[in-house]
Amino acid sequence: MKSLEEFLKMLNEVRGTYEGKKVAILGSGPSLTDFFERNEDLVIGVNGAGKLLECGDYFFSADQAAHLRSWFLDLSPGVISTLRCISAIYSDSFFSDKQRIQPFIDEYENYMREHPEFVKPTAHPEVSYIGAGTGGAWWLDAFGKRVPEPRYPNLMLRTITKNEPVGLNQRTINSGGTSSAGAMQMAAVLGAKEIHLYGVEFSNDTSEKTHGKNYFYEPASGELGKTTDKQLANMDGMVDELMNQNILVFSHGPTRLENTIKA
Repeated sequence: MKSLEEFLKMLNEVRGTYEGKKVAILGSGPSLTDFFERNEDLVIGVNGAGKLLECGDYFFSADQAAHLRSWFLDLSPGVISTLRCISAIYSDSFFSDKQRIQPFIDEYENYMREHPEFVKPTAHPEVSYIGAGTGGAWWLDAFGKRVPEPRYPNLMLRTITKNEPVGLNQRTINSGGTSSAGAMQMAAVLGAKEIHLYGVEFSNDTSEKTHGKNYFYEPASGELGKTTDKQLANMDGMVDELMNQNILVFSHGPTRLENTIKA
């Protein structure tokens, strides 16, 4: 097994590859298609925004069940993806050699069957996973360190942390926010001097599941979501950290974020 330090440096593959450039991050808010015009050097689409991505764009999701979501299955050829390890092992774009990866799929599914107390169900009948905040989190972390390397240039997030300082030199992606917060960290690691947020509104209901009204597309059954005030505070704090490093973060269109520059 490789050392933990090697896994914490997993972002070195892409670090600084867009140094000094402008990076667009696409959320799924309804204003996305009203404001996004592809004026930046790189586009990173998050979750449902993957529907708009083209060959050479980046896709990012911190959703452990991303491999089952309609928006991931519909990605255009040539899109470069970053996924949690549990989603990656099910994806043909990450592992084309099924004989090599099947033992890991079997191990994961066996663990879920043996430890139902750690399994987090969702509104979708086919989507369940080991919750990051459960007693199975330690097993999930160890499991991610043993999964083989994915097909280049896709990137697999083996380890998720909470207190890694964000910026160009961060060693892994912090959890605790939305996938857009993870994508913003990825943009910083890539070396962005400007990060432009489109459709990152935090406009979904904070108290209960929404009904699809706050998306630029009609979400599939079981794929509705929500954003919380805690996630909003996490993202605003991250914006502050990046701005203090002279990485400018702009919001295009309506948003509940308070610390971004309103474009």
